[in-house]
Amino acid sequence: MIRRSRDWYLGRTRREQILLAAAGVISVILIAVFLIAIPLNNAIDTARDRYAEAVIRHGRIDAKVEALKGSDGASGRAPGGPLIDFVRQSAQAAGFTLDSADAAGAGQVTIRIGSATPQAVFAWLGGLESRGIAVDNLTVDPAPNGGGTLSVGATLRSVS
Repeated sequence: MIRRSRDWYLGRTRREQILLAAAGVISVILIAVFLIAIPLNNAIDTARDRYAEAVIRHGRIDAKVEALKGSDGASGRAPGGPLIDFVRQSAQAAGFTLDSADAAGAGQVTIRIGSATPQAVFAWLGGLESRGIAVDNLTVDPAPNGGGTLSVGATLRSVS
């Protein structure tokens, strides 16, 4: 079979051989693009969308859990201890990585989150407000990595 194919190919003129080789290369490229690259790219986009939806659901669930927690959350009292420690623990529990968290004065903390989904970050901030921590200043910009995420800067203060 291979011998017949080779003999058939060698029986063509040099011009036909070049055209057949070019057609083969183009066919391989088209197969690679349409059967490998495009489906793989679509699968990655679908996984990215599912991940973003999961992060949003996680933020909503965490906010609901915080709202349903014990007496501190129900009374609206700020937590005991340093505010900066509570904000760091709360952010970590909500799945955020704080790029910076600095004490900004008596009972105030300045935070920076590099990338977060809008629903999750606003649910987290709402949960903090129900615990007696007010948002004094909030800066929200599109995150540099895109993907529908935000870059957030805020100044938080203890109300009580």
